[in-house]
Amino acid sequence: MSEPEEHHLERAEGPIPAWIGTPQHLRWLRGLAAVTLVLNGLDAILTMIWVYLGLAKEGNPLMEILVTDAPVAFVLAKVTLVSLGLLLLWRYRNRPLAVLGLFVAFGAYYGIALIHAGGIGKLIERWRNPPRMMQVVSRQRVMTDGGVIELSPPNR
Repeated sequence: MSEPEEHHLERAEGPIPAWIGTPQHLRWLRGLAAVTLVLNGLDAILTMIWVYLGLAKEGNPLMEILVTDAPVAFVLAKVTLVSLGLLLLWRYRNRPLAVLGLFVAFGAYYGIALIHAGGIGKLIERWRNPPRMMQVVSRQRVMTDGGVIELSPPNR
């Protein structure tokens, strides 16, 4: 196998070898940014659902106002801000710190997606195995899924 050819790309640090920043690397990095945008949109939608169901609270106090009072503005603000951040990182993709920033953004949203997936799993489990239902039959008896519970009268 032949040695990679050196090319004449210049960075602030000087010339870089041909095997860094190849078109294949840039396609991969573009895909990483695209997946981050999708995960961000998923986070916005699932956050609204969790907040609406009363199962979660938005972690960002500024966005919390939007998610409860103006959900469309919440989604637009969230998607716009993250998109602008990713666009800035993409603009400087030839700098190592920007590439690191793209990986950090992806990692953060991937972690958030895992948290959402865990929440969905808990909802499915709760749906499959609902809490035991109780029905008060009289002051002395309560019927549950497991049978009848006899209650002792209060001490007077």
